[in-house]
Amino acid sequence: MATAAFTAAVLLTAASGTAQAGDAEVGAKASEQIVATADRSAETAGEVRDAEDRSDVSVSSSDGSVAMDGVTMRTDVEDTAAEQVSGSVVQTGSDDMAIVTREHEEGAQTMVVLQSPDSPRSVSFTFDQGATLRMARDLGVESDEVLVMQGSQVHSLIDSPWAVDANGNRVETYYSVTGNTLTQHLKPSAGTAYPVTMDPDWVGIAKCAGAIALAAGAIIVPGGLVAKLISKVGSLKKAAKIIYRTVKAKKYNDKVKALRTMAVELGASLTGIGLIADKCG
Repeated sequence: MATAAFTAAVLLTAASGTAQAGDAEVGAKASEQIVATADRSAETAGEVRDAEDRSDVSVSSSDGSVAMDGVTMRTDVEDTAAEQVSGSVVQTGSDDMAIVTREHEEGAQTMVVLQSPDSPRSVSFTFDQGATLRMARDLGVESDEVLVMQGSQVHSLIDSPWAVDANGNRVETYYSVTGNTLTQHLKPSAGTAYPVTMDPDWVGIAKCAGAIALAAGAIIVPGGLVAKLISKVGSLKKAAKIIYRTVKAKKYNDKVKALRTMAVELGASLTGIGLIADKCG
């Protein structure tokens, strides 16, 4: 695979109008390889995201930044060139790293392709428009997800991180949060094969997931319905989807009845159901 530095040089030359046809072709193939590598890793990780048109989500073709419902996420990587390839925006730079960003049915997926052992071991993403970040574990939720907050309201979620190497093996990875900056860290082993793809996936299920998160942190008692559901499925996002399907009945009483049925099945209490029924219905 061509290195990110070489790909960037080709793309920048092409943009200036001085590239030869052969160089442009090599650059395009290199970028396609980067996308293919990210896709294969995502498929291995079970996290493939199919893009579709969404009016509230957009990926900038100039810098790969993502705008969702009034909040913008930018990658803190300098000196990158960007181009559109196969429905994705590919950023390449001089540090042997490439970033593939695309819209999908729930938000936007950003896959970072680290092409050699000399690539950075971490990459950061900054959220603007007054957004702050909180680890789900800070709310007592046993999940590696991160909440994007606007004031006291939950705006969206960053899904749990994953990383996969060239042989399809999982690589240890984790998040850290400082203010409005999310950093994904990679801890490769001696046997890690490059390129490695890692992924922070930003999903916009704000109202429902936000209600669950706030309830889990504020009013859901240990052993209650939402706490049990999150513990059972291991994800705020999955819990939100399950509750959404359960409470999609149009009448409020029907929503509560549906939740009561689910609570009985889980052996859980109904504390905080009203808030969640309102937000998830």
